Amino acid sequence: MFVTDRLAKYVLSETLPLLLKHCQNPDDLSQKPSALSHIASLLSSLSPSSSPEPILPSPLVPTTLDFCLPSSPLHPHLDTLLTLFTSSTSRSQSSPTRLAALNGLIALIKLPGFLSESQEIGFCVNSFNEILSDSHEEDDEVYDLALENLIIVSRIYPSIIEETTFPLLFSSLPTPTEPNEPLGELYKRSLPALAALSIPPNLFEILSLRLLSLLDTTLSISSTPQATLYAHHLLLILISTIKSKVKAGKGFKEDLEKYLDNGFVGRLLGMFILPTLKEGGDEVARDPRLLLDAGRVLGLILQRVGAEYVNFFHRLHLGPQLMVSESPTDVRRLSRRLSMRRSNEGTCNLYFPLPLQRVPLHSP
Repeated sequence: MFVTDRLAKYVLSETLPLLLKHCQNPDDLSQKPSALSHIASLLSSLSPSSSPEPILPSPLVPTTLDFCLPSSPLHPHLDTLLTLFTSSTSRSQSSPTRLAALNGLIALIKLPGFLSESQEIGFCVNSFNEILSDSHEEDDEVYDLALENLIIVSRIYPSIIEETTFPLLFSSLPTPTEPNEPLGELYKRSLPALAALSIPPNLFEILSLRLLSLLDTTLSISSTPQATLYAHHLLLILISTIKSKVKAGKGFKEDLEKYLDNGFVGRLLGMFILPTLKEGGDEVARDPRLLLDAGRVLGLILQRVGAEYVNFFHRLHLGPQLMVSESPTDVRRLSRRLSMRRSNEGTCNLYFPLPLQRVPLHSP
């Protein structure tokens, strides 16, 4: 709902200083969560749209205030708001205070032109990043809200996520070089977060290539239960991200072209085919359960390209004895028969018992 500039300025000038005073009063900290929540609601009401994407000034889009100008009623409070919200997201604060601060930060980001992308928005994103990268974070509600805010930022400013959030999350993913090397538990939170953030094409490409690199290393070491489970989780997240891309329907055709051009499909196939060419190996790649996971990844890709591409890759990598029919209907029938065969053979009962945290997927 839009309001006039005069009314918006009046409401801000009367309410915002009073609410900030309540937040900064050290003698009455019990008022801080409520005051922060009201400030966040006030800022959210100033957004010209309920859309998660900012609306740029345009003759066709009415705006309430020009937040870019120093005359904006919010401008004198910019530094105070940023400092207040970011400091209130730390683990030392109560859960209601942290939730209100996170809502306030994303409300600031959604105000058109109010924050500079290079510095101030990155300053807000750092608060979200600290929550996701904190191995001692136990408040699921705070964690989930920080991730939701980062998802919104990834759709508006994907370059900020690439430069600040991705390095933190990727640094928590282990690169095992020894079979019994401890992998930790933090990666089980980082993988789902990376999947949720990687819907934009550029971020999706980075994720898929990094996961492929980790798979290449993991599949080449001697097989152990934890190494095999880690490879399974990497493939599971890749499957989840591709499914989300398909569901969103944004830019997936462009991503498919990149898969076909940069050798992603052939490289993934080679990771499982090459180890079988030598005798006596015990690499992780020899586990047939992982081969089924890789087949699901390739199926999601190849089922959405033309039949000529499917036949080309099968001739190139699998040989003429596994040629695929030109008919898409026959391809779907073959896929259903293979799925039924796996179900009848009971391979589902052999899969890994440990589910990923925060991933709404189950082991196949």
